Amino acid sequence: MLEHNFVAWGTTCKCGNDIEILVTNHHPWIEDNFTIKTRCNKCDNEVIIDRNDAEKYYNKKMNTKKEAGRFLLNI
Repeated sequence: MLEHNFVAWGTTCKCGNDIEILVTNHHPWIEDNFTIKTRCNKCDNEVIIDRNDAEKYYNKKMNTKKEAGRFLLNI
């Protein structure tokens, strides 16, 4: 079994598109409190991902069986 040292975090854009980023164990987000500003690749809207929203997004994805499979396969 291949083990990775990163976790996917993200949020959902206003247009409904998933915005996902990877966080490594070297820089675990759980120990830091910062935000990431990016753009949605679907609508070009500016999206700000903070730790609180990213954690909610991750938990929502992992608690949905179908989404968890897709989510983990894309990591």
